[in-house]
Amino acid sequence: MITKIYRVKGTFVMGDSYHKFTKEYKATNVADLEEKIYERFGSKHGLNRNQISIKDIAEIEIWFLFKP
Repeated sequence: MITKIYRVKGTFVMGDSYHKFTKEYKATNVADLEEKIYERFGSKHGLNRNQISIKDIAEIEIWFLFKP
């Protein structure tokens, strides 16, 4: 399996307000990536899955990262 890099954008509820987030993760597919997001935000911020909203998942091209 090939590991790809993805950029994830979304929001999560903290208290009475919504906070935006943008994170980059390595994953083999989108389903694994979604699980990783819920797992990490849940453990770090104590959130349930229904408090996290994923708006966009985009694959980052490798050549773009190493462009001089």
